[in-house]
Amino acid sequence: MNKNTDKNDVLKDFPFKKVDKIEKVLIIAHRHADLDAYAASYGIASLLKRLNSKIDVVLAAPQGYGSLVKHIKSFYPYKITEKPDFSDNDLIVIVDTGDPHMLEEWRELIKKSKSKKILIDHHPISDSETIVNHNIIRDTYTSTCEIVIDIFDVKKIKIPQKVAEVLLLGILADSGHLTLAECTTIGYVSKLCKSGASISKARKLISIKRDRSEKIARLKAGQRLRIYKSDEWLFAVTSVGSFHASGAKALLDIGADIALAIGNVNGEVRGSFRATRDFSSKTEIHTGIDLAHEIGKQIKGTGGGHKGASSFSGKMPIKNMIDMALTMISKKIDADLVEVT
Repeated sequence: MNKNTDKNDVLKDFPFKKVDKIEKVLIIAHRHADLDAYAASYGIASLLKRLNSKIDVVLAAPQGYGSLVKHIKSFYPYKITEKPDFSDNDLIVIVDTGDPHMLEEWRELIKKSKSKKILIDHHPISDSETIVNHNIIRDTYTSTCEIVIDIFDVKKIKIPQKVAEVLLLGILADSGHLTLAECTTIGYVSKLCKSGASISKARKLISIKRDRSEKIARLKAGQRLRIYKSDEWLFAVTSVGSFHASGAKALLDIGADIALAIGNVNGEVRGSFRATRDFSSKTEIHTGIDLAHEIGKQIKGTGGGHKGASSFSGKMPIKNMIDMALTMISKKIDADLVEVT
């Protein structure tokens, strides 16, 4: 196994196979894939077609793509399959998926596939089993799209305007419209703008109105709120049946430092953490590594994500998962969390 490094010579080696020997490529993202995952997939597909115009590229994600991606796909479509054939590809590229369990039942099919397999991601790799031959990981990057830009640069291939527009959408989505951006992120945005992308156009495209069901979920998140406090921090917990990420973000908006929205979905429990930059910076808690991944591991489910935004899923009573989160956070901040009544 050629394990991960982030040296440019590894990027030069992508796709780790002679392009004239590649006929079919499958690009896969995590379940309910988000905009960074779709945009990175779109960018890699474009790159491969420029390396060899005869390559047939198809995109896929377990349980499909998220609502924002469905909106964006109407402007930037690409060939997608709901039932990929894992045995009939020369190359399988997995994007934005730090934990292979987020591929659900496809994980075993990918593992058994004789195709060359590559992971491109900006999340820290979980300690789950490796199912790929090559890793390209940049766990300090804001988005996977930035890695795709690196590969274009190293290959000395100009990013077409339409591809630049899609990659910019992915960066904006994963950086919270650049509120979570680092200086290096701005550098990538500048490159995309020089290739014809527009920040104002991108912001308009991803600033879609919340639908009624999401609004109701956010209101229920506040209605069912439980608050825990330490001397310095407020941890908010709520139970909702859908839109967990949005529900957790709503709790930050009304004053929580860190929030968990959790609920039952299709026979399993799913939860989303959100944390403020102040909380993440001062406590050095990475919600993806220290909380979501650890909970996922303990419940034999899945978990991972970013420093201030992450998710997990598995089968265990909700109360047990909440207690687990309380214990982990309390230990990390070295203080008791007391419920506010």
